Amino acid sequence: MKVKYFVFKRKLYNEFVFFSYFWLTITLFHLTFTIFVIKFMMETRLKMKPKRKHLGKNVAKIRLFRGMKQWTLGQELGMTQQEISDLEKEEEIPDDMLEKISDVLGISVDGIKNFDEQAVIYNINHYNDIHDNTYHTGSGTQIFNEPSEKIAQLYERLLDILEIEKRKLKD
Repeated sequence: MKVKYFVFKRKLYNEFVFFSYFWLTITLFHLTFTIFVIKFMMETRLKMKPKRKHLGKNVAKIRLFRGMKQWTLGQELGMTQQEISDLEKEEEIPDDMLEKISDVLGISVDGIKNFDEQAVIYNINHYNDIHDNTYHTGSGTQIFNEPSEKIAQLYERLLDILEIEKRKLKD
C-alpha cells in the first residue's frame, strides 16, 4: 500500500511540475509578445509623420460654410474659377495668398490653417443651446419660436398698458 501511495504521490508531483512549467512558459511567451507589440507600436508611431493640414481643403470648406462659390472668391481675389479650383487642390498655400483669402473670407490666417470641421459643426449644432430665444420675466419664462409671436405679445402688452393709462386719466 505504501508503494502505491508513493507512486501516486510521485505522479501528482510530476503533473504539478509539468503544469507549473507549462504555465510559466505561456506567461513568459505572453510577456514577450506584449513587449514586442509595444515596441512595434512605438517604432511605428515614430516613423509616422504628423498629419498635416490640407490648406486647400480648408479654404474650400470655409468657402462653402460661408455660402460662397469659387467664382465669387475668384472675382474678389482677381482670379478665375479654375484657378480657385486648382488652389483648393493644393496642400500648401503661400502665406501672402492665405492673407488675401483670409481677408475675403473674413477669417484669420490661423483660422484657415487650424480649421476643424468638427468644431464648426459642434458650434452650429449647439448655437441654439446658447441662444434659445428665451425671454425671462419676473413671473416666468416665455419662449418665442418666431419673431412674429414676440411682436404680437409686445403689442398686446402695449395695449394693456394703454388701457390702464386711459382708466387713470378718466378717474
